[in-house]
Amino acid sequence: MFRAHKIALAFLTSLSLGVLAAPALAGDPTDDDKPIVDDDKPRFPMSGDEFQKHVEHRIEKALARVERVLERRNVPAGIAQKVRAVAAQIAENVRAATREATADGSVTKEEAKHVREVAREGMKAAREQVKQYLPKKGEKGDKGEGPGKGHGKGRGKAKGPKNAE
Repeated sequence: MFRAHKIALAFLTSLSLGVLAAPALAGDPTDDDKPIVDDDKPRFPMSGDEFQKHVEHRIEKALARVERVLERRNVPAGIAQKVRAVAAQIAENVRAATREATADGSVTKEEAKHVREVAREGMKAAREQVKQYLPKKGEKGDKGEGPGKGHGKGRGKAKGPKNAE
């Protein structure tokens, strides 16, 4: 009898918890109607001001990256000035395309694609223009060949107290 009482109590407890938990697990019925979207991606048609801010943010990031590359590769001042001028010209071309796209106050997906193509074509042309001025990626200054410069066969060992000849 005592055992049947425990089984009945366990059954009633689980039933009551199931009844109480069902609405919590069901969720809000209005959430089912909403599509799942990524809020970071731009949605079109977009307002002209919002698109302008987005493009300006991307231009700032690109110009900052150009500055970082110039600094890391220790590019001479004269060459760096030429590279900055090319980057500024591309940024101005992208801004002009953005002004065309935002002239009517909203931007469609096709207009945004056109702005992106202007930016990509400008970057391709810029890379070809400044490629001759920049050192190659492997040429980073004080790193180089010789004893103690790298690992592997034929690189040599750094001379120290352990392996002095």
